[in-house]
Amino acid sequence: MSSKRKGYSVAFKRAIVEQSRGGNLKKFCEEMKLDLRMVRKWRAGYHDLVRLTHDGSADRRKCGTGRQPYYLELEDAIYDWILDRRALSLVVNRAEVQAFALASAPRFDISTEDVKASSHWLAAFMKRKELSLRRSTTLFKLEDDQVIERALAFKSFIDKIDSSRYEAWNVIAMDETAVFLGPGP
Repeated sequence: MSSKRKGYSVAFKRAIVEQSRGGNLKKFCEEMKLDLRMVRKWRAGYHDLVRLTHDGSADRRKCGTGRQPYYLELEDAIYDWILDRRALSLVVNRAEVQAFALASAPRFDISTEDVKASSHWLAAFMKRKELSLRRSTTLFKLEDDQVIERALAFKSFIDKIDSSRYEAWNVIAMDETAVFLGPGP
């Protein structure tokens, strides 16, 4: 039965190499419960470990590692579609992105059976394209005349309220809007 591989940070590898110097390497590896061949490999690449820690790239993965997306053109089209919908102030949710991916696949001569558009794919796609569906994508802006119109409408609404029914201590300001708390009329 094979055990799962464990990853070690560059700083840990460097510390192990420095601790293992000057003594019996086999005994050291047994005490630390590390593979002898692995520590020998770290010792051989000690200068690279030192360089990585000085460069500040010790905790980063190498560029280009990991599984690459299969259908780059399709992903670019999906990304453009999301940006277009956001530009029109339309809501984009995960189910729509997945449906669009499946619907767009034939345009790129990709079988819909090959494009799974799973939630795992969507999460990886969002991370690759640095997208988030939880953030606000539009800023609410009003023209000056709209602000004045709404302020006057709010003022007329407030003027119609019979404030004699409420005690002053029942009125507080919340988010720049008066809110009346207490028993109703």
